[in-house]
Amino acid sequence: MRRLVALAGILFALFLPIGSSAYAANESTGLGGGFQPGSGSVLPAIAGQTTTFGISGYVVNVGSKAAEITLKSTLPTGLSAQISSGKLVLIQPKKSENVAISLVVGQELAPGDYPVSLILSQTNIAQIPGQAVFAPGIEAKYTVHVVGTGIPVTVNAVSENDGRPMPGHISLMYLDAKGNAYEVMAVDGSSLVTKAVPGHYRAVFTISNITSSQKEFDVPATGEANVTLRVKGVGFVVVSAVPITKGDKTVAAKLRMDISNTIAGLKGPFKLFVDVKRNGTLIDTVSVATLPELPAGISEQATTYVPDAGFKPGQYEFIFKLEAPTFKITSTQTSKFLVKTSLITWLIRLAELILAIGIIVAVVWWIRRRNQPKPVSSHRRH
Repeated sequence: MRRLVALAGILFALFLPIGSSAYAANESTGLGGGFQPGSGSVLPAIAGQTTTFGISGYVVNVGSKAAEITLKSTLPTGLSAQISSGKLVLIQPKKSENVAISLVVGQELAPGDYPVSLILSQTNIAQIPGQAVFAPGIEAKYTVHVVGTGIPVTVNAVSENDGRPMPGHISLMYLDAKGNAYEVMAVDGSSLVTKAVPGHYRAVFTISNITSSQKEFDVPATGEANVTLRVKGVGFVVVSAVPITKGDKTVAAKLRMDISNTIAGLKGPFKLFVDVKRNGTLIDTVSVATLPELPAGISEQATTYVPDAGFKPGQYEFIFKLEAPTFKITSTQTSKFLVKTSLITWLIRLAELILAIGIIVAVVWWIRRRNQPKPVSSHRRH
């Protein structure tokens, strides 16, 4: 009897009209791919501290038309997720894209485990009247594990040449038991300071998208973790602004910057410039050079700065900067000098002041004389 019921069910399915189907697939659409970290991973966070996880979705468009990809998520209160670029991702047929996703754990979340579902799905699906159309997508499920306290972690990036701080991009990667590595924090600079859940981590230093140094380390259950990355990189060695005088008057400034580069293959252009401040206010930006490539080793760049209106009295500060297509560096050292009023200028201003005072005195005397009453004559005609 059971066999007859099963056979009847098969025959019913074979002859069911397609218009009665609950879902209809579209042959022109289809997505493949996966996530990093993989689905099922546990993401550690600390209560009272905002944590941003960098998640990457690898999406392949196996369909025959361009696919617009968006992010759908199922999240508890206190968590949020978005495509890092903030835009829809367009993938051409038979092409693939890495979609960066930011999963933010709010500081208000209490300790505990929180389920997360992320879906990268196609939005430009043709609708079929009377049918629910299948929208292709890829999904990952995670557990956000929030603990009550964290361990202080400090990562410093220093030059392998002389130990000075090296600015760049520092990321802290958590390595889970499955071998997945994913970013829990990132900063632009020479130092990363945070609190982390005990476990195994990797600190990575990059500049211009080139990994210069990395180190794996453990965050203990108690105490703290301090990591030093000795890196190759780009930085300022010497900066200076030397006033050029004529008599007792400052007429120009010689600007110099020595730049150290220990990374081969950096792509330009590299713009070298100096911000000029007078009494704390930005008054000028001086271009020193634009280089198609940055030479290896230490290179010196210099120029002479002559303000259009000349050097007015005040405290001058010169801030040296380098700008590349993928990073910016500001020297931690600045150069300063004081421009005083010259003797000739002082004498001219003194003469102007004396003249102004003389004019004021003369005007007051004239007004007072004019307003004096005229004396009445004591002689009368007879």
